[in-house]
Amino acid sequence: IKSNLIELIGSIQILNPGVVAPAFHRLHVIEPLRLVSESPSKRALMSASALEARTRRLEEAVARLESAVSDLVRQVARPPAPDGAVVKLNVGGVKHTVARSTLTKYADSMLGAMFSGKFALTTDHKGRPFIDRDGELFEHVLSFLRCGQWLVRPEPVLLNRLRLEAEFFGLPWPEPTLAVQSVRSVLQIDFPLADIEQDEPEAQHILVWNDNLVVALNDGTFAVLREDGSIFHRSDNLIDQPVVGAVIAGSDRLMVLAETFVFVYNDRLEQLQSVRTLADEPEGSEDLETITAAVMWGDRLCLLSQYTITLYVWSADLSECCLHSGHHVGKPLTLGTWNNFLVSGDDEGGVCVWNSDLSCRTMLHAGSTDVKSICEWDGRLCVACDDRTVRVWDAELDGVMLLRSNEEVYCMTVWHDLLMTAGDGTQVRFWSASGELKHVATVDDVSPIYFMEVWNDRLAVASETKVQLLQGSKQVQF
Repeated sequence: IKSNLIELIGSIQILNPGVVAPAFHRLHVIEPLRLVSESPSKRALMSASALEARTRRLEEAVARLESAVSDLVRQVARPPAPDGAVVKLNVGGVKHTVARSTLTKYADSMLGAMFSGKFALTTDHKGRPFIDRDGELFEHVLSFLRCGQWLVRPEPVLLNRLRLEAEFFGLPWPEPTLAVQSVRSVLQIDFPLADIEQDEPEAQHILVWNDNLVVALNDGTFAVLREDGSIFHRSDNLIDQPVVGAVIAGSDRLMVLAETFVFVYNDRLEQLQSVRTLADEPEGSEDLETITAAVMWGDRLCLLSQYTITLYVWSADLSECCLHSGHHVGKPLTLGTWNNFLVSGDDEGGVCVWNSDLSCRTMLHAGSTDVKSICEWDGRLCVACDDRTVRVWDAELDGVMLLRSNEEVYCMTVWHDLLMTAGDGTQVRFWSASGELKHVATVDDVSPIYFMEVWNDRLAVASETKVQLLQGSKQVQF
């Protein structure tokens, strides 16, 4: 009998650890063990009738324990309560009453798992599920579960404590976003970037590579700038041609574009090869061809030339080139990529989306003027024209949203989920995903703005003669 008692008591403690109420403990644990723990000598002095009564009490105790174990097994194995069931919680000593459907709103969260009905819960002495967290902060957690938003005061200490609660319970916490009103200029870099006995060079392109800013200059050189604006590298004259741009071919390769050449550098800025990419002289013209647009499309280098409508598509090692006359009615001017597709824009507002085999997936119309810039914005295709508009197509290219600027748009980029546009002036416009103009920042002494790049969480804004770095603080928006 004693062996059966000990086994049953162990089963109760496994099924419902730490939840045995004092009365239950006294009736089902202490009293039975006391009965079987008396010494043999004491039992020997008992009469037959007393021993018989003692045995009946022990058998009754075993029956009660068996019944208690069965009840606990049914509780653990019972199906989940209906979503409308009301749950009374004890969170850090604070009592809460909430619908089960609210607690399981996020099925993958800790609360969703706890109240799915699949697990036994730690409870207090009244049988209420107990959670060892701050009960007052849990009010904000319940508020989020009920309305889907964190409705709190923007106080740093409170926000940090709530962020920790959200992480503990596995609930979504808003990512910090750019406080657009805080954007300001923090650094200006003027060209020329070195003492050169010739006319001051002008920037033709900028890009970020390995945390540095590469500036292509029209004097046949390029410069690589550190984050503080100092010069990390200044190339020798490549050839007697202006450098018109640069593209990134991975973290270990940089391609610098001259009028007709591509120069390839490794991550130590050692020149690996140079390749003539365009014909020297187009038929019927006395002028040399010039690269006017370039983009890396996967591992392929795509180029447009100044005098023809030809698209040049070079292999990764620049050993093979495929030429395509294009699908445009007008003359192609601009290249970009979107969702692994190549995108080109022409001087009549035509936009071609290319498949990997260079067939045309679709033709879009962005007005009737020059396409100036193409970029991807959270899966959407953005096309800027010189009629002061930006058209934003959705991911299926079915719907289009029109953004109107007060200036011609020459360049675009995405910074903290916002679309940045700039061009013929000194202003940078910040657009939200809904098309709302969130902010306009004025960049003194940089006009017109031809290039923008996100550089180490700052926005590099450049004209032909200087570049400014803009920086803003980030905060969680509520």
